[in-house]
Amino acid sequence: MCGRCAAIAEKGCVEKIAGTKKWRRNGDKVSTKYNLSPYDKSVCVPVIHAAEASTEKKSIASASGTSAMGVAPSTTSTTSASIVPPAVETDSSFSLSGMRWGMVPSFAKEEKQQFTFNSRIETLDSSPMWKRCLKVSNRCIIVVQGFYEWGKQKKPRLVQMAKGYQGFSLAASEEDGQQDHKNAGAQRGTTETFKEVNKGRNFPMLMCGIYDRWAGPGYSEPLESTSIITMATPKESGLASIHDRIPLLLLDADSARQWLSDGTTPIKQLLNKLETNSHKARLDIFEVDKKVGNARNESADCITPLADYQKQQYMKNFGRFLVKKEPAANVKKEEAKGQQASVEETKTTTAASGSTTSSTTTTGSSAAGSSIENKQVEEEPAMKRQKIDEQ
Repeated sequence: MCGRCAAIAEKGCVEKIAGTKKWRRNGDKVSTKYNLSPYDKSVCVPVIHAAEASTEKKSIASASGTSAMGVAPSTTSTTSASIVPPAVETDSSFSLSGMRWGMVPSFAKEEKQQFTFNSRIETLDSSPMWKRCLKVSNRCIIVVQGFYEWGKQKKPRLVQMAKGYQGFSLAASEEDGQQDHKNAGAQRGTTETFKEVNKGRNFPMLMCGIYDRWAGPGYSEPLESTSIITMATPKESGLASIHDRIPLLLLDADSARQWLSDGTTPIKQLLNKLETNSHKARLDIFEVDKKVGNARNESADCITPLADYQKQQYMKNFGRFLVKKEPAANVKKEEAKGQQASVEETKTTTAASGSTTSSTTTTGSSAAGSSIENKQVEEEPAMKRQKIDEQ
């Protein structure tokens, strides 16, 4: 799995999945990041973990203090002290936190020691370095919209859950099974579906992860950072020809709950079960523009299918000139139709006017003819009387 994610799942959607609106730490650092690289200090990825982690007491030495993200350095310094993450009341058995993607383990001497942002499932249990992070208190679910893969052809692709996958909520009861996505809305006071609350996007990817706490110079609270657990890419996933590794995905509420809270099942057995279940994942994989290869390119273009992106660029450039011709032609056609209608109307009016004039002329002629005939009738008796008198 390559080191680039689309961390754009809406916070409301993440809260709906977790079954709680409360963030234990760094909720304000969780924001939209279309092109997230590991160890980016500017933003956190949303993480779901066991609520017990919010009250766990852990003594960690700390030097000069700053914010938990280490963004704003402090001028004050402190001596070694016992640092306890703040206890927060939650409305479920799980909590939400913002964590940095890219593990800085507790034993690191310096923050710049960047150990891993991906952890292979095959060696987790056998590695003394990471085995301790498989405890319930160090397990988590990393929520992202998807991740990018380039493959041998160096063509970037976005990998996300299939469009028809409805998802689930950890807040719903186990009996609800696949109905989790409907019931979760009511528990948060909303009837919105996951798609609606996630701005029409597909259901986010829920990846198995581990996290650790590191305290050192520049931190008043331990830095919490996480690593994504990966497995061999299943042949049926559609990704095998592109990359040989894929995140260990959680596809149902039972698996997610067990990963976060089951401390009795042997870890090897649990990981094998989750890996088998992850083979059922159905994914949407499509090519995107090469600009995603530069981490400084941070826009929605990064997640736009390549064909759609190219069409948008065409319409912004050369295509816009072609678009203007079509409306102009339509306008001319409409004007021609209007002129034709005007001519037809004029002809009709002229014809009607001519008919009226003709009728008036005919009437006048008839009246004149009638007058002449009457005059002739009157003259005939007079002429007859004149002839008789002459005789």
